[in-house]
Amino acid sequence: GKLESRGGSFYLTTTTVGATAKVQAIHDFVQRKADGSITHTTIIKAGTVVYKFNASTGVFDQVQTGLSESKPSIVNFISNAGSTPEDREVIIYADGTNLGMYNGTTWTDIASNFTAGGGTDIPRYLFAKHNFLWATGDDSNPDKVFFSPLLAPDTNWGSNDWVRIAGGLEKVIGLNEVYDHLFVAGQNSMHIITGKTSSDFSPIQVSGEVGCSSHWSIVPVESDIFWANETGIHVGRLRAAEDRAS
Repeated sequence: GKLESRGGSFYLTTTTVGATAKVQAIHDFVQRKADGSITHTTIIKAGTVVYKFNASTGVFDQVQTGLSESKPSIVNFISNAGSTPEDREVIIYADGTNLGMYNGTTWTDIASNFTAGGGTDIPRYLFAKHNFLWATGDDSNPDKVFFSPLLAPDTNWGSNDWVRIAGGLEKVIGLNEVYDHLFVAGQNSMHIITGKTSSDFSPIQVSGEVGCSSHWSIVPVESDIFWANETGIHVGRLRAAEDRAS
């Protein structure tokens, strides 16, 4: 399962990031060590650079430079790569131009692994569900949601490892989760992808009445899910989606 605790904000540092560009993303990188302890590292994206907060020095260290200035999608993921539990806890980064995996020490470019399969352009939006990395926002395949090999986004993705939404008539805007399903927000409709294995994944439309305009606006809150478009903020009942999938 997935548990989250959001106790509000906390004071991190007065040290500037070291970049004149605005901060586009802040992410909590969670790693579980071999002794069972858990570490939290603040990852930020500013301009074309990803930084991590160094708790020992109190400053932000550069992780990767030369990235796109676009707002990125960053998710935590457990990968088969690495020899220790900590090495397997990674973040995956995508901005429409770059696709990378970072384990706290090494940044690995995995763009070629994505395009080796059915992907053409680098995705913009990511989500982790059922030990698969899900990716969408490929400009050449706007109706598809791709999924990685199980626990291995740094290996070549399969040429048929994708799910087409609305029969190819919808542009996917963002991803999240609803109960045990992947939630897929389209430009004009809402969908879920049922199943837990690659052979079982199946798309189901749960609403054709309203669409979404931003991946980052999709927020599950208990039994509801919120998203935004040009007409305002909308809310859906997750139980309705669950019933539609049963």
